[in-house]
Amino acid sequence: MDRFIVFTAILGAFWLLTNWAGKVDHGPGVLAPNEPEQSRYRTERATISIGTWKLIPVASYKLTARVAKVKAYDDSAIDDLVPVDFLLGWGPMSDSTHLDELDLNISNRYATWRWWGKAPLHPGEISENMSNHHLVPANELIRDRLHSVREGDIVTLEGELVNIQDHSGQTTFRSSLTRTDTGPGACEVMLVNFIGVR
Repeated sequence: MDRFIVFTAILGAFWLLTNWAGKVDHGPGVLAPNEPEQSRYRTERATISIGTWKLIPVASYKLTARVAKVKAYDDSAIDDLVPVDFLLGWGPMSDSTHLDELDLNISNRYATWRWWGKAPLHPGEISENMSNHHLVPANELIRDRLHSVREGDIVTLEGELVNIQDHSGQTTFRSSLTRTDTGPGACEVMLVNFIGVR
């Protein structure tokens, strides 16, 4: 009986480790083939107020992508509004063949990637198929789901790209509206109205 209890406990711990912690491993192959879908607003949309922050919608936005890196924040005032960043890859950057050759990092809202020796793809192709996303949950349920996402998950996010202003009207975050930019200002700032995870 004691052996059965120990065996059951070991199986349960293994299941928790493989299903609730760490990263999700995948074999080679493109897992999210399509580019993000964006439609820029031609007319000004109503400002969205969340606490003392104002969100100015600039485009509708939807994507299905592989989560290459996750970074949560809780140190500054804006971190409650934008609690998590996802480095997301689609097309060739959803393929383990290429991702496994890169050293990926998110620090202070900036994502970086580097490699040793020959690049797995042309650097331009990497940056056009992978981008850091600053994510604003539309409600507490979405906040909880964002915090449960692991590296390697395939996520579908739907919502809007937004610029964020503080109480004084100063723009704190401005969303990128293209997938071809790099460096400061190249991140997408997204109000997430829906999240699906697989």
